[in-house]
Amino acid sequence: MFGLLSAGRLAEYLARPLPPEALLVFLHIPKTAGSSITTDLARLFAPYRNIAPDYTDASRPFEQREAEALARFAAEAPTRRPRSASGHYHLRRLRPLLRGLEPLAFASMVRDPVARVVSDYRYMTSERHPDWRQARTRFPTLDDYLAHPVSAEKMARYLLADPRMPPDEIPGFLDETYHALGAVEEYELSSYLLFALGGHRTVSTARERVAADGPTRREALLPSLIERIAAANPRDAAIHAHVLAALARCKPAWLALREEAPPTAAPGPA
Repeated sequence: MFGLLSAGRLAEYLARPLPPEALLVFLHIPKTAGSSITTDLARLFAPYRNIAPDYTDASRPFEQREAEALARFAAEAPTRRPRSASGHYHLRRLRPLLRGLEPLAFASMVRDPVARVVSDYRYMTSERHPDWRQARTRFPTLDDYLAHPVSAEKMARYLLADPRMPPDEIPGFLDETYHALGAVEEYELSSYLLFALGGHRTVSTARERVAADGPTRREALLPSLIERIAAANPRDAAIHAHVLAALARCKPAWLALREEAPPTAAPGPA
């Protein structure tokens, strides 16, 4: 389905919303505006489920709590089937557990890898993050974070069936696997395309958890830092470039459509 957008076939994409019984699964990559998107997703694709572990239980490893939340969702979904769901989960872990819940549609948002990595570090070590004390202990500085493998290729680990996939194979995989992919840099268009899967002609106006701890644009960062992060994230760069290129192909037609029929803002809380 995303392949239609990659080919610039916006009209065909808009004419093919999801069937009412489809489960829309949004893979929430940290610091890609996912909290904002899912705020509106919960209203437009209700009933909605946030697949979240218990952040308050420090007696067990986080990975165990995360796996339990995912298993619980998969067990309950057949009888308490939601219209949409989201969580900080990797496609390769989530998709096998959702077999039998078809039709499924996967979606996500991406971001410039350099800005995303810096924003990710700033957020996880701020008091807004549930495990900020542990993060600060583990990664006292941004350099410490960049030196650890966990900081690299996070978008690839979320979105690809194999996080070691060669970069030249990534566009085809994304086109075949996902219904909607957006980019933070094209937030309005991205939200419109995602919500169009439900037949909605609306854009997101939500801004949840917007970083308040300094700029993350490339022009505000040291060139050496940009080079270091870019070198460690070739697959994330390939993902981001492909999504941006697809959105660019669709944007002229969308702007024309917007002139003819301006989209509404996503509804606020009831």
